[in-house]
Parts: sequence; structure tokens; C-alpha cells
Amino acid sequence: MQAMAHFLFWTIFFQVLIGFTLAYLMNKKFKGNDLWTTIIVLPMMLSPAVVGNFWKFLYQPQIGLFNYIIAFFTDKDPSSIEMLGSVDLAPWSLVIVDTWIRGCGRLS
Repeated sequence: MQAMAHFLFWTIFFQVLIGFTLAYLMNKKFKGNDLWTTIIVLPMMLSPAVVGNFWKFLYQPQIGLFNYIIAFFTDKDPSSIEMLGSVDLAPWSLVIVDTWIRGCGRLS
């Protein structure tokens, strides 16, 4: 129950924060606005199967992009970090994916 409440609170918090920020930016006219609008609505246009494989690839222990970013800042071995296999990191990994899928896709 606590894990569900944790997931619910953080996904809603980040989705509202990012959603209002992106909506504000989409309303402003600036150079490259059309490109950023396309990037922002991209999650809504992709199939859930494609999105799942995309994020699974990003979270791979050996070749995942997130592992190399974390390793860059913490000087850990990238293959020692398991985003989906760790009890501490897996909930945050799911919050990130859910926020990306639902937060950006609801703008349009």
C-alpha cells in the first residue's frame, strides 16, 4: 500500500509540474517552437510496446544510458547499477517512465 501511495504521489506531482511548464512553453512563441512541440507530443504518438522497449533499453545494466549518466556523476561501474532490479531504484524508474508517457501525452 505504501509503495502505491509513493508511486501515485510522485507521478501526479511530476506530471502536473511538467505538464504546466510544457503548456506554458508551448503557448510562448520562440525560435524552434514547432520542433519542441513535436518532441513534447511524441510520447502520445508512440505505441506502448515501442515505449516499453525504448525504456527497457535505457535501463539495461550493461548498455543503458541512465547507467552511464549515473556512473559519470558517482564514479561507479555502469554495469553495477540495476535500475529495474534494485528495490530502491525500481520505483523511481517507473515514476520516470509513467511521467514521460502520461505527462507529455496529455498536453495535446
